[in-house]
Amino acid sequence: GMMYEDNPRIPRYRISLVRETAIDVEIPRQANNQQRSAAILKELYFGADREMLSVITLDAKLHVIGVNVVSIGALSQSIADPRDIFKMAILQNAYAIIHGHNHPSGDPYPSQQDMDMHRRLMEAGNVMGIKVLDGIVIGDTMFWSITSGHSEPYEEA
Repeated sequence: GMMYEDNPRIPRYRISLVRETAIDVEIPRQANNQQRSAAILKELYFGADREMLSVITLDAKLHVIGVNVVSIGALSQSIADPRDIFKMAILQNAYAIIHGHNHPSGDPYPSQQDMDMHRRLMEAGNVMGIKVLDGIVIGDTMFWSITSGHSEPYEEA
């Protein structure tokens, strides 16, 4: 049979959410979610020399709760795990998320890997009841919205 310890001690954990700093972003008044997300991410990735993957969490009114850098890649790629992307959303009771990452090359055109990740996140979100509104790729002068399927320039504040 199975061996049992005489006195099994099970560690008990508490999960806590820690607020770091706030970032100041000038967001255009008429900005839609894509433009607003692009403005936040562009500020977050300013000067980044490698790919960074982030999640923006939103409440039911689609107001931004916060932003979390999920992973920082090697110089050429970022590794994304859906668990890491949804962890923050679950802790914050987010209604929806927008995931985003930068292309240090400056070209926001999404790779096949980017598209596959977005599809996987949408599937996972459906199971958990968290809407995945968009995936934003940040380039130098333009950003790409996976939901709208095209790139557009950053809006001026």
